[in-house]
Amino acid sequence: MSRIHFPASRAELLPLPTGKGLLGEIFEAAILHHMRKGADGPAIRRYVARAVVLVLKVHGRAEYADETGRTSPLVPGSCFLVDPRVGHRYGPVEGSYWTEMYLSFRGPLFDSFDLSANLTNDPIRHLSPLKAWQRKLREVLPHGGHDEPDACNGRLIAFLAEAFLRQQPSSDGAAAWVALAKRMLERELLTVTEITDRLSATTGLAPETLRKQFRRVTGSSMKSWQLAGRVANAHTLLARGTMTQKEIAAALGFSNPQHFSRCIRKSTGKTPGRLAKDR
Repeated sequence: MSRIHFPASRAELLPLPTGKGLLGEIFEAAILHHMRKGADGPAIRRYVARAVVLVLKVHGRAEYADETGRTSPLVPGSCFLVDPRVGHRYGPVEGSYWTEMYLSFRGPLFDSFDLSANLTNDPIRHLSPLKAWQRKLREVLPHGGHDEPDACNGRLIAFLAEAFLRQQPSSDGAAAWVALAKRMLERELLTVTEITDRLSATTGLAPETLRKQFRRVTGSSMKSWQLAGRVANAHTLLARGTMTQKEIAAALGFSNPQHFSRCIRKSTGKTPGRLAKDR
C-alpha cells in the first residue's frame, strides 16, 4: 500500500503594520502552505484574539467545528472568523492538507464592529472569485513603504464588512445594501468615494446611483451620515480622557485637528474640550 505524499509545510510571513494603532492592531499575518492540522481530532481551542481565515487550497477534506455544535465543510474560498470566546477547531482532516491565509487582530475598533452580535451564529462565508478576495485581504496589509497602523485597521474593517455583512439586494430595493452602507460609514476610515466603489462592486449599481438612493432612503447624504457617526465616536473618546484631540482626530479619519474641531463645533455647538467636560 503506497504512502500518501505530503508536500513540505511552510509559513510565509506577511508584512505587518509598524506598531499599534490608536484603536487596534493587526499583530499576525501569514500564508500557511500545505498544512496538515487535523480538524477531526477532539481538541477544542480558544484564541487570545480575533482572526479572519481565508482557505486558498484543499487537498482532500477540511472542516470547521466549534463548541456550539456547529460544523461546516471548508473548501477553497471559505472565509471564517475566529472568536476568542468560542472554542473551536478547523483545518484539513486526517490524511489531507491545505493552504490558508490568516490575519489576527485585536483592539477597540474591532470590538466596536460588534462581531458577536452579527456573526457568532454565522461565522463562515464563501467568497468568489477567490483570487480577487485573496488580493483584497492581502491589500489590508502595508503595501510597501510606510502605512500607518490605523490605515491598515481601517482596510481590515472594510474587508470584514464587505465579506461578512454584504447582502444581496432585497425585495424592497435598497434596504439591504443601505444597512451595509450605514455600518461602513459609521465604522470605517474610508472616504465616501472608497465606500461607494466597494458597494458598487457588490451591488452592481453605479456609485452616483448609490448616493442618490442612500439619500432617498435615509434623508441624509452619505457624507453627513459618516460625519455624524464620527462625531458620536469622538464624543465617546473625548469622555474617556485617554487620548488627545490630535490622536482622536487621526483615529477617526479627520484630515487634521482643526478640521476635527470645526466639525465638532458645527455638529454640537461646542468645542471638543467643552464637549468632553459636559459628558
